[in-house]
Amino acid sequence: MLHVRRAAGFDCAAGAELNSRRRPVGEIMQNWKKAVVCGAVGAGAVLALSGRRTAGLASIAGGLAVLASEYPEHFEDLWENAPEYVNRAAQIFATLSRLSEGFAEDAERRSVQSNEEFV
Repeated sequence: MLHVRRAAGFDCAAGAELNSRRRPVGEIMQNWKKAVVCGAVGAGAVLALSGRRTAGLASIAGGLAVLASEYPEHFEDLWENAPEYVNRAAQIFATLSRLSEGFAEDAERRSVQSNEEFV
């Protein structure tokens, strides 16, 4: 019986170098790229929410550009399906707008009733 010896990080049967999670090394994003993407998107979100919208959007765009360079096939799929995503997001936004208007009307009605009871 022939035993195939596996060296650390190499799967002899598949002939590909593997990392500790048993995935090919090329399929996992390097840690520094993860840090750049997370840092840029996180900083961009903080900047956008704190009122520096232009700088925030630029930072987010930079982080997404690094992510797109790492996974171009995923972004190509996203780009092809973008109209569907936009339509769905518009539907969700319209539904949320109607709900918030209903809540505002209910709150106003309760306020008026409360005021009338108080007077």
